[in-house]
Amino acid sequence: MATAPRWSHPVPPPGFAAAPRIITVALLAVSALLSRSPVPTVAAELVKLTLLANAREKGAVCLDGSPPAYQLRRGFGSGSRSWLVNLEGGAWCNTTEDCSSRRLTDLGCRLVPKM
Repeated sequence: MATAPRWSHPVPPPGFAAAPRIITVALLAVSALLSRSPVPTVAAELVKLTLLANAREKGAVCLDGSPPAYQLRRGFGSGSRSWLVNLEGGAWCNTTEDCSSRRLTDLGCRLVPKM
């Protein structure tokens, strides 16, 4: 009577070897779906940046001296009474040094990267 070598493993039932592969493929597919970057925005969805008129004359400017701005998107259809308003800002600075260091960053003005 022949005995199996000590290092051999029992043969799995048919189809069992495919299960880990199927699970791996399913996990990779779910991971790919969850990590996908958002679809690029089309031009029609971009929200116009509106600069405030006469802001400089009234002393209302960003830390870098550029005029303040906002973005407004009015709702439509069943959401026509809803608006989306974006007022980006850099919070508050307490000292001259703090304000000066923010002045040339995104915290100093929304327009800095575009200038």
